Amino acid sequence: MKIEVFNFNILSDFEVSRSNLIRGLKEIFFDVDISVNLVFVEKEEIKRLNRDFRGVDEVTDVLAFGPYDDIGEIYVYPYFNEGSITKENIRVVIHGILHLLGYDHEEYFDSENPQEEMFILQEKYLKDFYDIVGNG
Repeated sequence: MKIEVFNFNILSDFEVSRSNLIRGLKEIFFDVDISVNLVFVEKEEIKRLNRDFRGVDEVTDVLAFGPYDDIGEIYVYPYFNEGSITKENIRVVIHGILHLLGYDHEEYFDSENPQEEMFILQEKYLKDFYDIVGNG
């Protein structure tokens, strides 16, 4: 997988470097043959994208588009979730990549009891990510 990260500078209190973010994701998704543009955006932009492309006039944490011609785009609003900003954002990036790979879900994520295959994979990959890069 090839991954490009945009607007990383809008993240404050992010405990993983840009290079470790890319390295961890590439190692987890080593056999994925798409390119991913990962874009961190502000609240107004994620709301606009959600409204324009999904018809939902609300702020969300992550939107994934594609892949089209083997390129997918993931937009993340990094301050949507409470808790560890770093861990939650790594989780939603992994979530977005799984959407690009064709996974979907019916229910909302329950961290205490993930039931659906997508959420089980998401949590496995989140653990794998931290096994690869540690906390930095």
